[in-house]
Amino acid sequence: MAKTWEGGLRGKLGQDINWNISLYDTRTENDIQFIFSSQSMGYFKNMGETDRKGIEIGLHGKADKLSFAANY
Repeated sequence: MAKTWEGGLRGKLGQDINWNISLYDTRTENDIQFIFSSQSMGYFKNMGETDRKGIEIGLHGKADKLSFAANY
């Protein structure tokens, strides 16, 4: 089972540039992951609880005939 929350903001810088930012947190129970035991073999293991946190940032817009976007 996974429980996730996410929240974010977005806005404009001038007329032709947009930005966005969001934060997230996911907590799982009974997560199963693949463990490599050699270059061509592996097995699945129950990892119990895991916690994944992150941030997403983006910027996109137009300058004359050029469109651009950058996301991280």
